[in-house]
Amino acid sequence: MDVPPKGRSLGDFVRPRFYVLNADNEPEAAHIVDWALWMGDHDSQLALSSVGDPPVVVSTVFLGVDCSARREGEPPICFETMCFTADGVPTRLIRYHTHAAALAGHAAVVVQEQTR
Repeated sequence: MDVPPKGRSLGDFVRPRFYVLNADNEPEAAHIVDWALWMGDHDSQLALSSVGDPPVVVSTVFLGVDCSARREGEPPICFETMCFTADGVPTRLIRYHTHAAALAGHAAVVVQEQTR
C-alpha cells in the first residue's frame, strides 16, 4: 500500500463504498454494518417492468454500493437499470448517480424496449 504524502492521512484517500438512502432518496455513506442492516430492512427495487413480446424485463434498483471509479468531488454511482430476456439473460446495463435519474432512465428504457 502506498504511504500518504506528509501531512495527509490514509483516510484522505479512502472513499466511502457503502451507501444507504436518506429521507430524500439520496445516497449517504454508511458503515458496512449499518449498510447491511439497512439493506435487510428496505426494498432496493425502485421499478420493475415487463414489456414486449417476447417479454423483456426492465429492473431498476438501488445497489447500495458505489460502482464507480470516481474522482474527487464526483457523486457515487449507486443505482442501476438492467434488462433481461424471458430466460433471465442480461442484455443491457445502465448506471446512475441519483434516484431521480434512475427512475427517468427506467422509464426511457421501457419506452425503447416497447418500440423494438
